[in-house]
Amino acid sequence: MAEPNPQPPPSSQSPSNGTPPALGSARAGGAAPAPSAPAAGDPRPALPEVPKATLLASLRNLILLVLPIAVGISYLGRWAESGERDQLFEELLGSSEALPLGYLYAGGKALASEQRWLRLVPGPTSPASAEHGPLPAVVLIGRYGAALSAQRQFDLAGLPSGEALAKRVESFQKENQSGFDGLLGRGTIAFGAFETDYVHLVRYRSGEAPFELVRINLTQGDQGQLLEAHFPPDASADPDALLPFLSALRLDVAPAGP
Repeated sequence: MAEPNPQPPPSSQSPSNGTPPALGSARAGGAAPAPSAPAAGDPRPALPEVPKATLLASLRNLILLVLPIAVGISYLGRWAESGERDQLFEELLGSSEALPLGYLYAGGKALASEQRWLRLVPGPTSPASAEHGPLPAVVLIGRYGAALSAQRQFDLAGLPSGEALAKRVESFQKENQSGFDGLLGRGTIAFGAFETDYVHLVRYRSGEAPFELVRINLTQGDQGQLLEAHFPPDASADPDALLPFLSALRLDVAPAGP
């Protein structure tokens, strides 16, 4: 019977598969020696210690170099956003003189999702109410990158209305929930040669007084647009109160319904 062939010790044989040791692994014959500090009398020079003041000065210089670049980028972003808002204002309203009832252009916002918003607010000469009742506290005019994005703002099948809305309000007041919108009504509104759809909503938010709002569809072709007016708390919103704002808009194509 053949005698078993004992395996040689690790120090006398390479790995059986012929593969050299991986980088950083132990050499044949034992573990890699741990690094040690230079022995006394070592001719290699020691690394100089950088003074703390020098490090702080370098950090300060780096900040002074990067900060103007960051400020410049931020300024260019705000400048581009302002230009996009102003361009939309000029397209839809022309000039501040075209704003009705003494309202003022209060800027707006340009979002990364290709949304552009204009904000109109009452001015010193604006009345609190007009022919059709209270006037809005703010009027928002938005343009979306696609018609479908605006149309979704009128798909409100999931909002409570009627008796369901009354129960939701009662629950909101008892449990102090985060907030919701409720549907008060919907219909069509005519202005000039146009007729389009609107929705009448009420908005509840935690820690805020509820208010009514009216959203009007101004979508034209594949260009999604809408007007949304927020009325003061405790004021009943009448869509006809927005006729002066609708008449001031420059619309070349009749708005499309949802």
